[in-house]
Amino acid sequence: MYLTNALLQLLALPGLVAALWRLSVVGPTPAARPVLYLIAAAVVLVMLQLAPLPPGLWSALPFRDRAVAALSAIGEAKKWAPLSLTPEATLAGLATLIAPLALFLSVISLSFRERRMLTLIALAFGFINAFLGLLQLSQGPESALYFYKYGGRGDSVGLFANRNHEAALLYSLTPLAAAWIGGLAPAVSIRSRRGKLDTTALIKLLTAGVTAFVLVVAALMTRSRAGVILLMLALVGGLSLQPWRQLRTGSSRAGGVYMIVAILAMMLGLQYGIYKIAMRFEEDPFGDARIAIGQATAKAAVQALPFGTGLGSFVRLYASIERPGDLLPDRFINLAHNDPLQFALEAGLPGIALILGFLLWFISRLRPIWQSSKAGLDEGGPGARGAVPPDASVIDTLIARAATISLALLALHSFVDYPLRTTALMGLFAFYCALLVGPPEAAGHLSSTNSPTHASGARRERGPSHMSKQAR
Repeated sequence: MYLTNALLQLLALPGLVAALWRLSVVGPTPAARPVLYLIAAAVVLVMLQLAPLPPGLWSALPFRDRAVAALSAIGEAKKWAPLSLTPEATLAGLATLIAPLALFLSVISLSFRERRMLTLIALAFGFINAFLGLLQLSQGPESALYFYKYGGRGDSVGLFANRNHEAALLYSLTPLAAAWIGGLAPAVSIRSRRGKLDTTALIKLLTAGVTAFVLVVAALMTRSRAGVILLMLALVGGLSLQPWRQLRTGSSRAGGVYMIVAILAMMLGLQYGIYKIAMRFEEDPFGDARIAIGQATAKAAVQALPFGTGLGSFVRLYASIERPGDLLPDRFINLAHNDPLQFALEAGLPGIALILGFLLWFISRLRPIWQSSKAGLDEGGPGARGAVPPDASVIDTLIARAATISLALLALHSFVDYPLRTTALMGLFAFYCALLVGPPEAAGHLSSTNSPTHASGARRERGPSHMSKQAR
């Protein structure tokens, strides 16, 4: 796993350089700048945690007593040392940001058309992963389709090591599939009423429906308790994406298609998995000592204020503060199963400020995305505020709204697990963040106005045309 992560980081480096160069050419939009500032602040935070400190300063920091005693025993007590208890883990943590950062910086400079293509690639990956997970279940724990020797065997995990991360992938992609259903169904309905059935649009709609169906069924079959609960929220969020009011023509059919897909998927998933799902919910949700781990982490986080113990230091620190009564005979505690709490421990007040900064940015994007007919994505570059790129369409509104739902679900999941410490889900989170930011005007004009999706044709119809006029 470590080798594959290192390989991914090396492969992502050219992409990061290319993304920075392209962004310097087209320029970030006003909505993207706060995130760029937060990214820069996070990099500075890591650098400060790795900066050498004089012995009198670092030895006075919390949880340094054992390190001081060990260095004194070998005559190195006057040695300069960084703030981080585990500088090698802190540096490795910075490296894990390369791929998600490259993805975020690349996507914010892409046009609407290019972003739509990326959402289709993400859904295709989710579909393959879901199908793989179902095959694993059908073949049993000894299936050759499991890619990890330990963990996940007997569950639907796909390419992941455990069911929680598989569920996180599937439920976070469900709103995206719902967005495509909501965008495609009205176009099919409008043309069918005029006696012009668009076979291509119909096939796209069926593909979106089948994808959503498989995602929901596979998410249920993971038997992840948090995953099942968040899937229910994702389905409700997908319902809110259906154009009940905005597109009067064909709106009932759009919502109807989504409802049929959701109900059938729930029926099938529960029919084959209800017993195992019920067994999971009968288990004590705190039987894995998460409450005890959280309490110990919170206490240590308070003691480590204001600077924290260093990113990646949780394992070494927790081993020194773990109480004998909280020990699990068959478990090794390597994460707090509460990412905000663990980040507060490792990054201190600066880390808490970064979380609050991101939360404020996310909240600031909700209003323009959910109230504007163009999803707050018509911001262009400097001097071009209000300009709508020619390839913008109704589907971009729905995709941006779906991204807000997926981000909220992954953030909620982070309070009881650690989905964002998986490279794939971290990258997906960065992708969703980029979808909340409109492309620069130059990037919007790079694409042809003749979009291959239904949107270009649908925009000439009555319903989508009304939304376009409203945006202008």
